[in-house]
Amino acid sequence: MKNAIHSARFYTILYLLCEAALILLIPAVSSVMRHLFAPGWMLLVFILFAAAVFCAIRLIRTLIGEMNEEIKRETIRSQNMIHKEHVLAQIKAEHDMEHLLKKLQALERDENDSSRHIDELLYAHAESLFIRYCPNPVVDALLYHKSLLMKEQEIDFSIVAAVPAQIDLDPYAVISVLMNLIDNAIEAVCRLEHKKRTIDIHIRLQANMLVCQIKNPVAGSERLIHGISTKKDQKRHGLGLLIIERTCHEHDGLFLHTVKDGYCTCMATLRVGAHN
Repeated sequence: MKNAIHSARFYTILYLLCEAALILLIPAVSSVMRHLFAPGWMLLVFILFAAAVFCAIRLIRTLIGEMNEEIKRETIRSQNMIHKEHVLAQIKAEHDMEHLLKKLQALERDENDSSRHIDELLYAHAESLFIRYCPNPVVDALLYHKSLLMKEQEIDFSIVAAVPAQIDLDPYAVISVLMNLIDNAIEAVCRLEHKKRTIDIHIRLQANMLVCQIKNPVAGSERLIHGISTKKDQKRHGLGLLIIERTCHEHDGLFLHTVKDGYCTCMATLRVGAHN
């Protein structure tokens, strides 16, 4: 019952009823006011108008809350998918490593130019080897997933992550900030020619702040101003920037971004141990 009262549909119905009552009542009150002063009717119009404004405000706040909840659910669904992918990749990596070790052992027993064959074998498997970027399972799984996407888009990237296994920080906040930062960078460099596609990712724990910094080249016409993007998909990209800004603000952090000399640098910080 409580959810029904606070639903967007409930406030929409109340708002429409108030507006309909005003539409019907205002002509009648105007007609009465021509002949006599009727404060009761004026008070009724004022109450209906105030009720309509209240319902409109509550409706907007409810819709924003529902949108935020949907964004959070979608982010958590994405993280669950990324986590499963990460676990499967680890299992596959263990199997592949066992297979690779057997091949290496066989080559070591072969004295005929075994060194060259070992180097060729390691080079052939270099791209498929499982890489762990940091001890933190949430950050590591996300970085692994995004690294696969960057490889698919032929993006040269570097990742330096120094995040301990356990940090006193809401995993949803970390996911929201990192996912949107990296997605924005991937979207930006994919608009460039292949030889210019580079992304540098640095994540570290500095004092009591988690610092996430992304640097990537951008087209000359692209810029970021107060959460507004000049990219083609402005609505989606702008929403991602607003999510980063809001999440950083909620966790006593900052979101800074600059575009200089053809490179965009974004830095987001989250305070470890900040509970809201």
